[in-house]
Amino acid sequence: MAYPLKTAIEEAQQKLGIKAAEPLKGVKALISKDKSVEPLEKGILRQKNSLFTFKDGTIRFDATNEPLTHFKPKWTMISIEKLRELGYTRDYLDKELVSSDQLVELLMQDILIPLDCAKHLLNVAKYVDGELVKLYGLEPFYNAASIEDHRQPYHRPRTAYFCRCSR
Repeated sequence: MAYPLKTAIEEAQQKLGIKAAEPLKGVKALISKDKSVEPLEKGILRQKNSLFTFKDGTIRFDATNEPLTHFKPKWTMISIEKLRELGYTRDYLDKELVSSDQLVELLMQDILIPLDCAKHLLNVAKYVDGELVKLYGLEPFYNAASIEDHRQPYHRPRTAYFCRCSR
């Protein structure tokens, strides 16, 4: 007996209120030990948010070539005043921080990620919220419409995204 894939996709689209674009990609066969499947709705939500999974089912962003220990404030467009409030008072030469061209050591609780990564994380947040609302009938967790919704309101990134991690 053949699986009624077309009907299942139509039902998933109806449940989500989203029409999947063609082609809706999936796997040809189940390879896990238990041969378990995930709801088609998850694949449609991933497609809607431009996300792709790896063989192990994870969603990743490769920033392995982005190790960062120092930065210049002009890379993030954070004001010197705000950086000083965050504890960035001196540059790597131990000179007072006064210019956006000075090189500053990144504090251990902060990260500076590529803007593309911030956009990717936004898509992941939208995907998770879509799952919570459409599949599980729960409230959204992130409620993010833009990367502005997930960063502190003290800067505007140009090429990088500045995050302060919780302690």
